[in-house]
Amino acid sequence: MDTKNKPTTIHEVREMILRSYDGKPMPSQEEFRRVSCIAVAKWLNLKPLDLTDTDRIKIDGLSNKELSGEIRRFDPMLEFSYNDLTEKVGTYQQHNGVITYVDESGYFYITPLTNKTLQMFKAAGYIESSLYDMVGNGQSFVDEAVATKWQDLKDRASAERDREEEEARVAAELAKRQERASGLANDASK
Repeated sequence: MDTKNKPTTIHEVREMILRSYDGKPMPSQEEFRRVSCIAVAKWLNLKPLDLTDTDRIKIDGLSNKELSGEIRRFDPMLEFSYNDLTEKVGTYQQHNGVITYVDESGYFYITPLTNKTLQMFKAAGYIESSLYDMVGNGQSFVDEAVATKWQDLKDRASAERDREEEEARVAAELAKRQERASGLANDASK
């Protein structure tokens, strides 16, 4: 594609996708949204995240229990217009130890927050935004298998954060000792 025809806005990417179907049958609404989200992700130059289904939970279609007791099903295909969904691609939100994000296909996921995962999102080109908070305010999953998986993910992340904190503490202590040793060496040479 030559640069003068290259889209410069998400709107232009969406228009390009629509034009690509001129004279062809349109796919289902869901498939069209996915194709559009992937095109936007390519346009944004998003890099793949090093996360698998063992590191995250896809929240599209899942139900959670709000603190009020209300059960709420999250369905982005119903909650977001086509334009809104494509604009969420490549965004994430961090809140109370939870990262919610929208991947290159327009699917919503959650993963526990660690320094490593936060750096991964930034390196991949994701931008911080406001997204639906599925469990960051004390809500819980209705499905017990999903709730168990989420607890396991949180426990792994907690252990990783503890390791990160211990490594930082040890590095700080080592730096202090090196500084003291350097100071003693300077004093001895005087």
